[in-house]
Amino acid sequence: MRITIRGGTKAERKLCRSVTKFVLPRLLTFKYLNTLSLTITLTNRIGVDHGRTKLPIFMGEPPTKINTQIKSLLGKRSIILALCHELVHVAQIASGRLRGTFTEIKWLDFKKDYTNVVYELQPFEKEAFEYQEILARDYLYEYCHW
Repeated sequence: MRITIRGGTKAERKLCRSVTKFVLPRLLTFKYLNTLSLTITLTNRIGVDHGRTKLPIFMGEPPTKINTQIKSLLGKRSIILALCHELVHVAQIASGRLRGTFTEIKWLDFKKDYTNVVYELQPFEKEAFEYQEILARDYLYEYCHW
């Protein structure tokens, strides 16, 4: 797995690298980890969102290069939560469970288009919200004793 982290402070970049190395092996098999190239950009230009992962357009094999953004200057706990959420999406994309076309967002069976489904009701968002709490808690328990 190749991880590139841009922007933010040195402490934020170090935190993101640590969280990513902790989380992704829990979500992806070696097959996907071995080929993944992930770029994380810490920025303040995301608007009200805490994070955003760009859904690459692909129909065949899942992509190996994925970009995600995390809002910087949120504070450690919020960065960890936002990053865990986005890393769930990275795993969904890298494993091929979440796919994008030019006009649709497909999930698992690829039969239903979720483009116009309310954000909170999209199954891939439900999964990301569920796992972000678990992953962040496990990371904080393992690494952060503040």
